Amino acid sequence: MREIKFRALSVKDKKMVYGYYYEWHSKQTPHKLEGYIHEVTMNEENKKTLDKQIEVIPETVGQFTGLKDRNDKEIYEGDIVKFKPCNDNSLRKEFRELEVKAEIIWDDVAKFDVDWSGHAEYHSTFPYFKMELIGNIHEKRG
Repeated sequence: MREIKFRALSVKDKKMVYGYYYEWHSKQTPHKLEGYIHEVTMNEENKKTLDKQIEVIPETVGQFTGLKDRNDKEIYEGDIVKFKPCNDNSLRKEFRELEVKAEIIWDDVAKFDVDWSGHAEYHSTFPYFKMELIGNIHEKRG
């Protein structure tokens, strides 16, 4: 069973924070929905749990897919990955060596998918285990 967790850019310093996500309307800004990540970490020195509520930019929230790339990095919605979509030796060399960059998305049939090259027929046919995380759409790496 995969762990349900999220990540998003913090409002304060625009760095990624990880944890559990929730939204609410405050009394000060009832017209505006505010998003927060509840970050739980363990202090290794005194073995106490540290809880923090960090305000985040709701448009940057991405859910953990439950998958890891070939370097054991967690893959989240909004990540950019690269992979070779085909290693079929019967294909021409340029197709076997093609390297693709793609975005991890949540699709209309309620599953995580890879959006690449605008070709719907290729969705869900990529090798998860050979993907390499190279950035995300919010931090403009990759």
